[in-house]
Amino acid sequence: HLSIHNTSVANATLFANSAPIFVAFITWLLFRQRLTKLFLGGMMVAIIGAGVLVASDLNLRPEHLKGDGYGIITAMFLASYLIIVSRLRARFSTSAIMAWGSIGTAAILLPIAFGSGEILIAETIYGWIVLLGLALISHAIGQGFIAYALAGLSAQFSSIGLLIEPISAAVLALLILGESLNTWQIAGAAVILSGIVIARRGS
Repeated sequence: HLSIHNTSVANATLFANSAPIFVAFITWLLFRQRLTKLFLGGMMVAIIGAGVLVASDLNLRPEHLKGDGYGIITAMFLASYLIIVSRLRARFSTSAIMAWGSIGTAAILLPIAFGSGEILIAETIYGWIVLLGLALISHAIGQGFIAYALAGLSAQFSSIGLLIEPISAAVLALLILGESLNTWQIAGAAVILSGIVIARRGS
């Protein structure tokens, strides 16, 4: 969220989706998990595809460095989350991880939210619908499926599989908001999918 507030959405999306690089590095550094050249090649192809997908909207300016930096930090935290959850799934259920993770996160974010000085209670029905949508669709269902999948997939491959997110966002923008898909987005989506297939064969 800090990244989106301080740079373009395209920049924030691209830098946040560099998480596979950090997952590969952390798992190699801490757990000595080796990755095949085919997997690494697929990972780079998928990340390049993400760059192509947002290329037409990228805005690399000095004033965006702060937001771009937040995007990279986001990728680091996402990588850490995937690694931690993948290791917890060997011992705990999806529901247990989601429940304790949500409680822990709320405990940390609540004082930060109070300190921000912003209104914490939605003032309209629309506001409550948005909050419920975030809670159910993004968190419970989206994060829940990620935690569930990490029981059978490695953190390395899962981080690359999540690069399907910008493709989904572009398709949903087409279906819900009537936005058109340009040539860069279509090409980027194709490159991402190719990278995921290559990485899967090499994992």
